[in-house]
Amino acid sequence: MEKTFIPLRLTSGMYKVHVAGIARRGSNGKSWMNKPEAEAVLAKIVALRIHPSLTHKSIGVVTPFKAQKELIAQLLETNGQAEVLVGTADTFQGDERDIMIFSPVVSHGMENNQGAVRWLEDPHNRINVALTRARDANFIVGDFETCRSLPGILGKLIEYCETIELLRETSPAELYLFSWMMIKGWNPVVQHSVAEMQVDFCLKAENGDRFAIEVDGKVGTDGEWIHLPEMDDARDVALRNHGYEPLRFPAKEVFQTPLSVIQKIEEALCAG
Repeated sequence: MEKTFIPLRLTSGMYKVHVAGIARRGSNGKSWMNKPEAEAVLAKIVALRIHPSLTHKSIGVVTPFKAQKELIAQLLETNGQAEVLVGTADTFQGDERDIMIFSPVVSHGMENNQGAVRWLEDPHNRINVALTRARDANFIVGDFETCRSLPGILGKLIEYCETIELLRETSPAELYLFSWMMIKGWNPVVQHSVAEMQVDFCLKAENGDRFAIEVDGKVGTDGEWIHLPEMDDARDVALRNHGYEPLRFPAKEVFQTPLSVIQKIEEALCAG
């Protein structure tokens, strides 16, 4: 019997905090710092500390730049949060915290400095370490507009984080399925438009077949799963007319037997 998986906890996953900061050189003229971003990191830590369910959680802050690390550490010390560990990626090699906050620093004033951007992204494990040290939740505190415009891994990270935020707000079941598809190495298009319809996910098989993946149903106020299938048949006909094969899964099935759902999607992708 397949194991039943518990839906993601409210505090789990990745979260965004946008701040339109200003990046400038540190005191040594080599590293980089972003004071508005550092202040936003402090504000997020204070907010987490006063949340009743998070007071016991350990928190760490990681940033690629030494000047930003020193600035954040100074702010934390002067505001009674000195126990929060702040460091670069090397600081957290082999170490973890319940909650990690990533401060990329990139903002106006740095976007045209290719050397600084290369330092951030090369080697790739610098960002990888920053995002894999959290047991429960990652917060990215930064200038999402500037970071999104970058062509490398940081820009892709911002797009991914914004997708997570969108799904968290619209459908926990869709977020859960999206997470499993990403684990499989798939790259689904989220909330894809087909004519005047919007489908939850779109995947394309190697042979060119396109699949519209829909998660049906939600939890009602009484705790029961609700699904109104009256429109599904007509919608499926319309999707097929536009070259998409619909794959439908009840939200309850996504939560309770996700591996079975993933297997069905994989079989459809490989059938052609």
